[in-house]
Amino acid sequence: MDIKFISNGIHQYSMKVKVTRNYQITIPAKIRKKLNIREGQYLIVEEDEKNNAIIIRPIEWVKLRLGKKLTQEDINRSIEKYDKDIIEEEYQEIKRWKRKE
Repeated sequence: MDIKFISNGIHQYSMKVKVTRNYQITIPAKIRKKLNIREGQYLIVEEDEKNNAIIIRPIEWVKLRLGKKLTQEDINRSIEKYDKDIIEEEYQEIKRWKRKE
């Protein structure tokens, strides 16, 4: 199984890493620097069944105003907006990447 590190939805690096007895891996320095991954930061780990791979990507947190009581509808709207923004960013990155080919 490959471990792929994703930057803006585009596969950038594929490096060999060893899984420890506690099922941990070390993210190579080149990738940590490129993706600005810091100690204590949360990452999303996904299974890519089609390619038999693990995909690891940094989480970008959505900041909400403090002091405002949020309804479930407010939270759902924020999640939908965030998802749409991410999809649009990935689409634009793919278009730029294809133009370079």
